Amino acid sequence: MREAATSMTSRWREGTVQPIDTQLYQTTARAVVRSLFSAELGTDATDEIVRSLPVILNGIGTRTYVPVNALYRLPTPGNRRFEKALRGLHAVVDSVIAEYRRAGNDHQDLLSTLLSARHQDTGDPLTDQEVHDQAVSVLSAGTDPTASTMAWVLHALATHPDIERAVHDEVDHVLGGRPVTVDDLPALDYLHRVVDEALRLYAPAWLLPRSPERDIELRGHRIPAGSQIFFSPFAIHHDPRLRQHPERFDPDRWLPHSGDSTTRCSFLPFGSGVRQCIGEPYARTLMPVVLATVTQHWRLRHTPRARIRPVAFTLLRPNRMPMIAQKRRHA
Repeated sequence: MREAATSMTSRWREGTVQPIDTQLYQTTARAVVRSLFSAELGTDATDEIVRSLPVILNGIGTRTYVPVNALYRLPTPGNRRFEKALRGLHAVVDSVIAEYRRAGNDHQDLLSTLLSARHQDTGDPLTDQEVHDQAVSVLSAGTDPTASTMAWVLHALATHPDIERAVHDEVDHVLGGRPVTVDDLPALDYLHRVVDEALRLYAPAWLLPRSPERDIELRGHRIPAGSQIFFSPFAIHHDPRLRQHPERFDPDRWLPHSGDSTTRCSFLPFGSGVRQCIGEPYARTLMPVVLATVTQHWRLRHTPRARIRPVAFTLLRPNRMPMIAQKRRHA
């Protein structure tokens, strides 16, 4: 994770404009790939995954929000791109699983963990298809949402100098000029609160689907079993009944006794229940590592003509985020 962030910032030069949203996506995707498959994939395979994931996520969003299967059997350019991206991603993942099975080595990575896992009820190992599905879920859940959240954090730091100063002070104090490690993360309390506030204000998974297993009644409305319904973490996070000044970026709302609601499901950036995002622990490790690495040496400022706004489709993302890199003078 730290190596991926350092690789990104090593190409920055004082005063240059960097496409932060794009760079964070590429950095995150490569970090996730390396964590899942520690064995060297090769540039072509890694690039195939990095290229395929955004196309697949957008295609899944379209098919979720407009569930008309006949539309997606048409030979349109969008459908062809989606199918090609799916084939490319599945081929890479299947190839790596087959190689890991053949070699039989424990690479101390997420894929090795999946291959050695067993069903709790039967004790049987996971099938290749089950391993494949979990690996694709980790790749999908761990990249774009994580990168978008980090982009929003850097946006918040650029527009709130007091918050940026507090982050810099904490990072400088905890790290003391050395590279961040996982052991440092518990001490980066303020940075964690900044991340949580970005997740609240700009929840990447702004709209989530659910399907009841049986007929239910919800506030006088009958919902048949098998129906597809949507709820919005974004709307919940901005509900003034749950949050004081919900449109304000305020990391201190995460302090105890801040007055904000702490009721169950009032904060749902990763969903909840059995369908909760399996990538949450990984994302909550990767984000502070990357952000601490960036803020330790750099501050970022918006370009004069930049108009940053959220765009909602499959995920809530910034429209684009060109930022000016400025070296911190003491670093």
